[in-house]
Amino acid sequence: MKKMIVVLLIVSLVGCTTLTTIQTDPSGAKLYINDEPKGTTPYVGELSNFVFNTYNIRIELDGYFPLYVRLQKEAKAGPIVGGFFLFIPWLWVAGPRPAYYFPLAKKSAGVE
Repeated sequence: MKKMIVVLLIVSLVGCTTLTTIQTDPSGAKLYINDEPKGTTPYVGELSNFVFNTYNIRIELDGYFPLYVRLQKEAKAGPIVGGFFLFIPWLWVAGPRPAYYFPLAKKSAGVE
């Protein structure tokens, strides 16, 4: 019984973050997550699966239109299963996908 509780707790907590990759075409764009600079694309980092978190993305590259998007979340199996036994993991049932790809639109001559 004790081992089962430990396994459920581990399965539940493993789902607390998602390793996420954000790629753009072309690469090298400035990436902001919730208005915090995160570097350039391609970006690899952990994002929380906490149900109330939202991720607003801004991508900027000279010569291209800026891109604004909110990352869509998906259900995570580990916290859902763990939540049946321990209520708290249900707070981490929806997180970002593992990968996102954003093609950037090039500005035409004379367009700002």
